[in-house]
Amino acid sequence: MTQFGPKLFAFKPSRHGWDEAGPSLTLERLRNNQSAGVETNFVTDNNLMITIDEACESERDASNATLEELKLLEWVEFLRECKRQGLQYAITSFFAYAEMPAVRAQIRFGRLQQFSEKFGLGWHDEPTFEDISKLGRTDMTFDGLDKNQQSIIALSFSSLLLMLLIKRDGADFSSIGKFRRFLREYKRLIGIVSLREISIARYVFAAQEDCSGPLDRIRSRVERNFARNKKNKLPTDASDMCATALNGAFDLLLLNAVNIADTKGLDGRKLDCWVITQDEKLQDFNDLCFSVDMNTGQAGLLTAVSTHSDDSEYWQKTQHILHEFALEGSERVLSSLIQSMLGFDDGAEIKRKIAQLPEIARKVIAFAEAGL
Repeated sequence: MTQFGPKLFAFKPSRHGWDEAGPSLTLERLRNNQSAGVETNFVTDNNLMITIDEACESERDASNATLEELKLLEWVEFLRECKRQGLQYAITSFFAYAEMPAVRAQIRFGRLQQFSEKFGLGWHDEPTFEDISKLGRTDMTFDGLDKNQQSIIALSFSSLLLMLLIKRDGADFSSIGKFRRFLREYKRLIGIVSLREISIARYVFAAQEDCSGPLDRIRSRVERNFARNKKNKLPTDASDMCATALNGAFDLLLLNAVNIADTKGLDGRKLDCWVITQDEKLQDFNDLCFSVDMNTGQAGLLTAVSTHSDDSEYWQKTQHILHEFALEGSERVLSSLIQSMLGFDDGAEIKRKIAQLPEIARKVIAFAEAGL
């Protein structure tokens, strides 16, 4: 991870090994990428695009003071140095636009180029859309997404929505009771192991008394990112829970998309993708729960989670439960790798499971509407 100034972070969701620190975004890395024919790609999130939009307002002058006020100066200085040294990069804002309401996305389209011209940058490329009227969301619900979006976001959305339901209706449960009930319903309704979402639930269900001082800060930040609505409150009605779960799912989609791009590349080009965000909570979570490729080149192959097992009984017990889920996921990955080495293609089975995910999401929505 690299921090630019007080509030901007660049990080990769995947690392090579379990104990390895996250890589740093440096000029040397861009230079090595360029020499090796690898495209460096900065994937921006919604938070950063909102700030860039503010920087482009006509009443703000094109000065370093403006950039400093918006906590962008150090990042822009890095990009200016890239330009001076002839280091190329691309910026992908698609996922930020996909999350925004359509009206805002369409107004903000092209602001990257305006930002570049205003503050003396030179973009490697600029995303183009044949019809900007299709940018953004006109219906802010899960069913308002197109079929492809539903398929790729359904697993995270379903898991987070189920978590919020247990958080609301299991208020009288103990911390470990909430986690166990969540996993029971998870197996019944969802079934597909995804450690990242299960790890989020582990933090959200922890009580303050389960956490030492530093760990309670971590718990609180994960909860604010994935279990609080726009007003920073725990959602209570089903529609608000759905909206909150969808917002969190878009964050996780960004991480998954970067892993896929790093693994598969784009149009035959090798990519080195970085999440660029002003959301410190998302960066903090990525330090707690990140992907590991074990030097296979398959970013997102496995998931590393922080156990906190020496902190309290809650973390000790949930570690054992999480370990069982992790073994199940690891066995699935190992089986897939062996089949691939033997020349068997399980692509059809994967596609079949993905196609079922939107209906699973609708079952969880119905469950949230009915309550426990």
